[in-house]
Amino acid sequence: MRNVVWILVAVMGAIGLVASVIGKDGFYASKAIPAALIGLVLGAIYYIPAFIATSRKHPNELAIVVLNAVGGWTFLGWVGSLVWSLLRTKNESQSK
Repeated sequence: MRNVVWILVAVMGAIGLVASVIGKDGFYASKAIPAALIGLVLGAIYYIPAFIATSRKHPNELAIVVLNAVGGWTFLGWVGSLVWSLLRTKNESQSK
């Protein structure tokens, strides 16, 4: 599952690169590289809840990743997936 999250982050970087290439001024490497880096950084921030869920091996990790990918663009969807990824699971509660 972690590979899927990294692929989603890479897609965000690619979108930043493509957005700079499609610009009306034409392709300039001085604009494309920063755009791709910004896309990667924003993608990493965007998918923080997914990273947390996969690293904790959360029982609902797939649902959290889907919520983050589909509804994360709304602030409520992103916060909801973040809170859900941070909630304790039954196994964590019993072991402590």
